[in-house]
Amino acid sequence: DATHFNLPNGMLVLRNGNIVVTDGYGNNRVVMFDKDGKFLKQVGKGDGGPTDKGHGPGEFAQPHKLAVDAEENIYVVDRQNRRIQVFDRDLNYLRHYGRDEWVPWAIAISRKGDEGYGFFADHPNEEIKQFSLKDGSVLATFGSPGLQPGQFVSLHGLAVDSQGNVYGADTF
Repeated sequence: DATHFNLPNGMLVLRNGNIVVTDGYGNNRVVMFDKDGKFLKQVGKGDGGPTDKGHGPGEFAQPHKLAVDAEENIYVVDRQNRRIQVFDRDLNYLRHYGRDEWVPWAIAISRKGDEGYGFFADHPNEEIKQFSLKDGSVLATFGSPGLQPGQFVSLHGLAVDSQGNVYGADTF
């Protein structure tokens, strides 16, 4: 409901200390708190809850993981809507990217965040896609389904280190 999380699945901290949480397995919203834990804002269709899914700008059908770039734009995986939504540091909607063949599950942008690209885990294709932060175009794709090195069964988390190495977490 509006005052409780229901299986949150992602979190980040902005430079000013504000905390942003994706509350997407049970609720369908993104919530922002100040550095002391005071509620500031929520983005979503309503008060949260499993039936509170939406398809418009700033509405979600399972927000799942998020990342921030150098300008502190926030990129939120909107899993069941097959898209990535982008918000400014105050959770104001900016744009989104998506394609019917995408099913983003996780997202990562380097710590530096000014390279102009990020990565998202595309399930069930079990690929990591490098994409342009500006327009969402896919710049490169790697990985495939399977159990061998470079293959995934359920690619569920991503990280990028300070050297630009990409790490994929496979659920199975």
